[in-house]
Amino acid sequence: MVTEQRRGVRARSLQGALEGVRFTVPIGERTATKWDIHAGHILHADLEDGLDEEAAHLYHFTDAQRDRLIAHARQDAAHAVFGVHDAYKAARDARLWSWFSFLLNIIMLGILVYVFVI
Repeated sequence: MVTEQRRGVRARSLQGALEGVRFTVPIGERTATKWDIHAGHILHADLEDGLDEEAAHLYHFTDAQRDRLIAHARQDAAHAVFGVHDAYKAARDARLWSWFSFLLNIIMLGILVYVFVI
């Protein structure tokens, strides 16, 4: 079992790595790099905390194969979570911009009607 002190060290390490991205990675690559850092953090946290070994015996994997598959599956799942989160934020922002555009068009239509009709 991992102690609270070790979890605090991992959290500070994650925060430091994410802050370092701001200064070392080009703007267009930051999101993917952050996903990779988060996924790696989750992977290492799970490996330190211990995983369930019950399912690995169904397929007769060696210990090394099982560990590698679990690690990669967990990292892929973490990538998917962060990808969905970023997609949600992009959709939310797009919805706000579309409302802003709609309201701006209504205002412009009102101005045009006022200028040309009245």
